[in-house]
Amino acid sequence: MTLVWAFFATRFIGDLSDEGVEYNELSSNFSNVGPSFIIFYGLISFDNYPNALLPSLQVADYYIVYFVTYMLLYLLIFVPVPVAVVYESFRVKYY
Repeated sequence: MTLVWAFFATRFIGDLSDEGVEYNELSSNFSNVGPSFIIFYGLISFDNYPNALLPSLQVADYYIVYFVTYMLLYLLIFVPVPVAVVYESFRVKYY
């Protein structure tokens, strides 16, 4: 899922240097899929989200919908479901 969102970020957001926005090259540029994947993977932990979000939000405010939907889907569906499956199989086997 993260790779798909990273691919779409390179298509929709793209290279921020074309827009004249100040940003950190490693934490907020969506010029290709590799850095985009790392940025979205870091967003899962909410560790560096201001550095990832703010430069693209300076370009257009509607990018917040893209980031918020990713974080909500990941935190409400894609993280709890595998954890619940592992917990349930552990509970069935050992209790």
